[in-house]
Amino acid sequence: MKKNDFKWMTVLAGMLLLVLVVSCKKDEDTEPVDYTPVLNTDFSFVVTGNNVAFTTTLTGNVWFSSEGVDYPTIDKHVTVFLANMGTYTFTCNTLVNGKTYTSDSFDVTIDQDDLSFLDEGVWKLLTGGQGHSKTWVLDIDADGEVTNLWNAPVAYSGKDGDPYFYWTYIPTDSTDVSYLNWSPKYSENTWLMPAKDYGTLTFVANTQTAVTVRPNENITSETGTVAIDLETLVMTLTGTVIPRDSGRITDVEDWQNYRIYKLTENSLSLGVKRVLDGGNPGPWVVVYNFVTKDYKDKYVPPVIVITDPVVNLSSVSLPGTWKFVKDNPINWFEFNTSAPLDWAFSNAWNTLADYEASSWAGYVTADTTALLQQSLTFNADMTFSAIDSSNTAKTGIYTYNGTTGVVAFDTYAKFQIGTTWMNAITKVDPAVDWRIVKVEDDGSIWFGLKETPGKYKTVHFRKVPDVARKKK
Repeated sequence: MKKNDFKWMTVLAGMLLLVLVVSCKKDEDTEPVDYTPVLNTDFSFVVTGNNVAFTTTLTGNVWFSSEGVDYPTIDKHVTVFLANMGTYTFTCNTLVNGKTYTSDSFDVTIDQDDLSFLDEGVWKLLTGGQGHSKTWVLDIDADGEVTNLWNAPVAYSGKDGDPYFYWTYIPTDSTDVSYLNWSPKYSENTWLMPAKDYGTLTFVANTQTAVTVRPNENITSETGTVAIDLETLVMTLTGTVIPRDSGRITDVEDWQNYRIYKLTENSLSLGVKRVLDGGNPGPWVVVYNFVTKDYKDKYVPPVIVITDPVVNLSSVSLPGTWKFVKDNPINWFEFNTSAPLDWAFSNAWNTLADYEASSWAGYVTADTTALLQQSLTFNADMTFSAIDSSNTAKTGIYTYNGTTGVVAFDTYAKFQIGTTWMNAITKVDPAVDWRIVKVEDDGSIWFGLKETPGKYKTVHFRKVPDVARKKK
């Protein structure tokens, strides 16, 4: 029995060895698959006028490239419009198992120009149309002057928790600024960028090129190509970048792709994706605001006469207890120095969600309980009482000017909105008067605390219904 067992073991070992040898040989004979696209095998193209229709049999992520611009396929097709006569070099690219395979380069020939697109829409506003060029400058100069078309040369777009939320947002018209998270006034925020000449950005229509002069970077002249996706309003510059401030150059990794948020005859705003903020992680969209050089050169600042807010005070009856309106308890009320010359709220805060979406406001749903515990009571005998943020009762005397809407207090009280920095105080030395700057249709009142001649920090109160009077 032992001898037979030995024979069987010998046979089995031999069979296993044979299997291993065959398997190894098969592995050695297997050659890696080459997924490199081949013209007229994996893809083809047809030129019709100035349109090039690419078709591929490849599945998955496939795109065509030329001069630094990518054209992704959808359902294995993409059509590229080439406006100018000439020969263009393309490649076909595909992504397989995390690796990009690129075809040999091939030429596409366009036999004629078709520049009709330059005489309408975005291209017309940007360049001036066929045979023209238009020069743009950042809306700032060495004197720190900004025109009436913008508040500052830069603004910010995004949402807390989703900083690139508005990158794909298409404004409904030139008045739609809902994509902006913060649009500060340069006069009050000169730290945004130094006041200086940042050079020019000239778009040349017929060649679809951009010529930049950037003294801030010692660039006397630099020319690049311009491509615009008219559906997404993403503009791609190849070979140059826009005039920009040096403080943000390293904060942005992609200076080639820009979102066109606003474009009119004389105004242009371009967004870039910020990755860092002063070297620290800080994703957001920085929006650069331009005006045409012609408009900037001819601009004469208007003489602004700041008028007081117009309020119908005849409907106001102060005596009674007032509490904060929890949905929108605070905002800023500013005098617009551009048309229309009138007072308006600085922030589009109408609901709790609006405050929470703008975390710098520091007011969230959890703060509403403490907010509504605070109150301000005006008595007919010109005394007042308050429960302020310290949950302490304060009493004193107030005065009220029924012509100007100004309320003055002789006792300190502090009203806190949220748990961080926003508050409103009554104070004697130096005096902090409250002024009725707006009365809403529901009778609620915005009291303003003046910060500058054209700006109030405002708090929103509504009178508590007189229960005893209601029962009668």
